[in-house]
Amino acid sequence: MWIEKKVKDLFEKYNTNDPFALAENLNIIINQYDLGETYGFFQHCYRKKIINVNINLDEAWKKFVVAHELGHAILHPDINTPFLKRNTLLSIEKIEREANYFACYLLLLNTEPELFMEKKYYLAFYGIPPEMEFL
Repeated sequence: MWIEKKVKDLFEKYNTNDPFALAENLNIIINQYDLGETYGFFQHCYRKKIINVNINLDEAWKKFVVAHELGHAILHPDINTPFLKRNTLLSIEKIEREANYFACYLLLLNTEPELFMEKKYYLAFYGIPPEMEFL
């Protein structure tokens, strides 16, 4: 429930669920680079919050990745998941699951699934990858 509250609070404050607009309102820089196989990552550097997204992704994937990384920026601003993954035995699965849930909840906020015949079409229409169907 706490993730839903964070998303609703953001929506109420900024009147949007667009992750790009929210990032701008929150002074989070979005950079687009060729990241190879990496979709994106969040970093906190010199008091600046930065979302890096792979420029080679299509627009729907970019939107989801920015929403996911925005989840990290809001829910886990001081956690460096790439560092944890490379240098510790700690599981980052919970952190990634929370960021995915944040992204899905954000992108689907105030939508009506009844208009769609199947869940996969509903998710695809709002730019959510099919892998997130079971969240």
